[in-house]
Amino acid sequence: MIETDEICSFLDEETIALKHELVADFCSSVHSCSHCRIFEIPKLPLDKIGEHWPFFQITRTVDEIHQLAIARCPWWSLFDEVVINATNNGEHCHIPGWHTSKNPKTDVKEGSAFIQMSYALWKNPIEIGVYIATGYRTLYRAFLALTQPDERNSLSSNYLPSPINANPGSEKSMQLICSWLEACSVQHGCGIQNLPPSLPSILLAVGNKHTHLVDAADQLRERYVALSYCWGPEEQKTLLKKENKQQLFDDIPFENLDATVQDAVTVTRSLGFQYLWIDALCIVQDDKEAKAREITRMHEVYRNATVTLIPSRAAGVREGFLSKRESAGSTWPHCIFQFPYVDGDSTVPGRTVILAGNDFPAHQNDPWAERAWTLQEGLMSGRYVKFGAIQTTWSCHHAKVQYRDNDGWVPIHNTYRTTKPLLLNKASKIIKQFTSHGQIAHKDAWSTWDEILEDFSRRHITYQSDRLPAISSIAREFAKGLKDTYICGLWKSRLHHDLLWRRTSTSKAIKPQFNVRPSWSWAASQWPMRPPSRDVLRDDDFEVLDYYVQPELEGDMYGVIRSANLRVRGLIASVPTPILTDRRANLVGILDGDVTPDSYFYRNTLDGGFKGPHRKKLLAEIGRKGIGEKDRIDNLFATLACTHVLIDDYRLMPNPYTVEGEAYRKSRPKLNNLSLLVVGHEKYVDERFRGPSGLLITQQEDGTYHRVGYFRVGDARDGKFGPFMGKGYSHPSEEEYRSRQLHVWGKENDLDVSILVNLTLLLFIPSSAILRQSLVRS
Repeated sequence: MIETDEICSFLDEETIALKHELVADFCSSVHSCSHCRIFEIPKLPLDKIGEHWPFFQITRTVDEIHQLAIARCPWWSLFDEVVINATNNGEHCHIPGWHTSKNPKTDVKEGSAFIQMSYALWKNPIEIGVYIATGYRTLYRAFLALTQPDERNSLSSNYLPSPINANPGSEKSMQLICSWLEACSVQHGCGIQNLPPSLPSILLAVGNKHTHLVDAADQLRERYVALSYCWGPEEQKTLLKKENKQQLFDDIPFENLDATVQDAVTVTRSLGFQYLWIDALCIVQDDKEAKAREITRMHEVYRNATVTLIPSRAAGVREGFLSKRESAGSTWPHCIFQFPYVDGDSTVPGRTVILAGNDFPAHQNDPWAERAWTLQEGLMSGRYVKFGAIQTTWSCHHAKVQYRDNDGWVPIHNTYRTTKPLLLNKASKIIKQFTSHGQIAHKDAWSTWDEILEDFSRRHITYQSDRLPAISSIAREFAKGLKDTYICGLWKSRLHHDLLWRRTSTSKAIKPQFNVRPSWSWAASQWPMRPPSRDVLRDDDFEVLDYYVQPELEGDMYGVIRSANLRVRGLIASVPTPILTDRRANLVGILDGDVTPDSYFYRNTLDGGFKGPHRKKLLAEIGRKGIGEKDRIDNLFATLACTHVLIDDYRLMPNPYTVEGEAYRKSRPKLNNLSLLVVGHEKYVDERFRGPSGLLITQQEDGTYHRVGYFRVGDARDGKFGPFMGKGYSHPSEEEYRSRQLHVWGKENDLDVSILVNLTLLLFIPSSAILRQSLVRS
């Protein structure tokens, strides 16, 4: 057993032999001869990960290179092609597969070529660059460095991938997965043979050629397999509905199943299991209440499954996941070479390194990793086998030390260098501690929740109303483990922190959806979001007074929400309309933007286009209208000038209208009745205040209020408070900072004129001045 960082891999002769057989076809096609075996690949220098490390160099004359190519060595033919083109065409000829390079810098005699090999240790997977310098220019070619699977290709010994298993559905591939199951049973102590504590309501019986549904909850006590997959845009051939329920319990012809479901049935049978759970077939899709109830049990379904099948390579149910994969280097099949492996000063018998043309694009997540629903399905699954585009992966979290393995390509240890697997690994460990009643630091748990939420918000989801249900299983575990109350995606113990989520930009196309409430929850936004980047201190005047949540399904506070109220008390300052609508100041950052469904309104801070005379003119206009006391308004303007403002969604702004007299007519929000509600304060590492943070809210015609954006006061570029505090206050004391905030928000006299209103309203603020007020719902 190889063990590292609480991850183990069980390596035995039978498993290694299976892996060899899976890549035998690829390895049989490599070239190796006495002419090119003078090139040797040294042991990977793990102390130089992230660097460029040259390890071999040689100089040959043009004639020598040509003679070696004539001897039918494809390796030397690559170099011969370069020197011939350089001689005939100079430095301007493009050669497929080769790229120009500034390094290595070396003097090359006429009629000769300098050849160098280097590890590119910052690449994932790691590359080997081959360079050739002639008298005209230097070219390089990138190769993937592959190694045969054996006991040395383990978690701790190197980071080199092995060839890809091109046939994930082959009999040998199924044998390898069975060996992982056996290793869990014999060596891992993870309880893989244990019967589940409970079963789903319905299961698909696949134990023989007769496939049909069974009522599992009362009649069975068997181990089962679950499927986590992408449905895709097209409706499945067979869905469980009220009208066909009896028919599917009698028989489901195999040909009536989509390719992904067929492959799942095939794998389940190959692994020796009798029952399979698939949401499309085991949940009545046109029974709204029954469907909602089953979603509340989703965490149990995946946790209790003996293993979950994850066809991560399939974007839709009609694609399947057992079809052939592309092998590494398939674009240049004649450019696959095998070289001796060197450890120290001598070669290692039986050990070689294969170089294949690097035709793989930059790392991209499989479609499964981009879907919102699949995040909780993966996290709740204690044991899964994932069928990816380039490798099949086994992972078991049911014991103290996690067991992982794969059928080829990048070693498991290396795959967990990327952000998403690291997050999933951390989240799985925390959820496991929750379920085992282990001790856990709340700070680590909250940090992990924030990371999960940010990752989840970037995933694709078909229906906006599914945002809360699609993360409900994870939320249940955190609520139980942290002993906290979940309120529409936020947590009661830290509402002041969670209310300060902010939208981030996105390149993905989003279909506009409306009427998702409450507006103060990130679940109401269809865009990616980001929690506060650091600890937020609750403002002294901010207080959560009450909340009320009415779920769609009675008792389910984690699913679809019918209505929700939130009452808070805090500092609120109305922003004068002339400040909001001045196009030169553009203090909200929305006046110059195209109002389209994908608009992203964000003003980092006021740029240099708004001059002193403009400010004086604007303030004079405010003074003539008698909007408020001049000094305070001046200071409010100065505060806004150093405020980061981000609009959640332009459609949340009231009364869209068209601005006349522009080169292009654009529908724009009417900026009126906007106010700033202070929620908390961020600090720098040296404990200096960063500035007030809060919500931008707007009043509706019926007197209610919506959240429409987020703001944060402070110049993040140089960390100074000049615009907010005034000159000479780059390091204000806590008392000076507090005094300035109360002045800007019009509360020097500590007035307490609180008015509470009907809880069915979203937000309520009286029409009078800038006072400490009460806020109700969104």
